[in-house]
Amino acid sequence: MTIGVALVVIFVLYLIDNHNRWLVTLKIVVVVVLLALLSAGGYYGYTRYSEHREKMRESAIKTQHDNAVRACLARFPSLPDRKDAWLPECEENPDSKPCWSKPNDKGFQFDQNGMRDISNNPIPADPKNTCYPLIEGSTISK
Repeated sequence: MTIGVALVVIFVLYLIDNHNRWLVTLKIVVVVVLLALLSAGGYYGYTRYSEHREKMRESAIKTQHDNAVRACLARFPSLPDRKDAWLPECEENPDSKPCWSKPNDKGFQFDQNGMRDISNNPIPADPKNTCYPLIEGSTISK
């Protein structure tokens, strides 16, 4: 195979030399090289722009989620006013509202949004249950 390619190249060079077309051949080679460089530069620029656009989209989604989590934390009045406060319910579902069970006679209240089954999957709150505000001093169990 390589011998065949070498023979074709030798034949083309012989024709170029025999007809004295070196200047035309040089122009064609320069144009082909410039087109190859332009194509490679375009591909490189497009991939960089595409990566930048993806990073900006991910950043916007993260900012939107962080704002939703902050708004969710603001709906829980029992949390201390700290910027590093965190609730798993707000992280998983930022649209959740605080929903506590009715305190029993010992003052225990349960977070109805944070209930989990034995496989640690969230159990959705029963829409028939009434949500009560968290009473200070009550015990939160999950």
